[in-house]
Amino acid sequence: IKMKEIKIISLELNNFKCFNHIKIDFKGKNTDIYGANGVGKTTIYDSLMWLLFSKDSQGNGDKNIEIKPLGEGGKVKDHDAETSVVAVLVVDGESITLKRTLQEVWTSKRGFSELVYTGNTSDYYVDDIPVKRTAFLEKVDEIVDESTFRLLTDVKYFAERMDWQDRRAVLFKAAGIASDREIMARDERFLPLIEAMGRLELED
Repeated sequence: IKMKEIKIISLELNNFKCFNHIKIDFKGKNTDIYGANGVGKTTIYDSLMWLLFSKDSQGNGDKNIEIKPLGEGGKVKDHDAETSVVAVLVVDGESITLKRTLQEVWTSKRGFSELVYTGNTSDYYVDDIPVKRTAFLEKVDEIVDESTFRLLTDVKYFAERMDWQDRRAVLFKAAGIASDREIMARDERFLPLIEAMGRLELED
């Protein structure tokens, strides 16, 4: 299977975790991001994971991560601020821009003037065109699936966060190990076993 060539041209964060605004021009080249603890290095990776897969670097989903900048007391600094991440990519020579936004929803209940937080709403864009979430995720999956992306970008993913069955499958694929049926087909002593198996797998 031919791998796609994916280059990150730029990444722009607005009101995402510790950043009110930052734009990084990678220009499709290798880029070093370094600094003291707590300055936002992981946040940059988190933003790309959130944009593409609605997760953070630990694999936590939308409902279990706080992405809005926090102020004193660990509370959201600005409830009206729109959070957004925009990535400009070049995939096999073709430019594509992906954008996701998040906005808090506050509503008033009948008979009450006070606004109450009722959740978040997200909008998705491909090349500045609004699309539904399903269409956005389909476009991302055309570019790269989550497992491959994390294998290539997270040094701890394979050893610490991947199920052992998935690790084994990756190793077998990389090593080009033959399937049980291919191995048995090489030795006629296994023919009765192959016939007995029928359409079942050896494990079955």
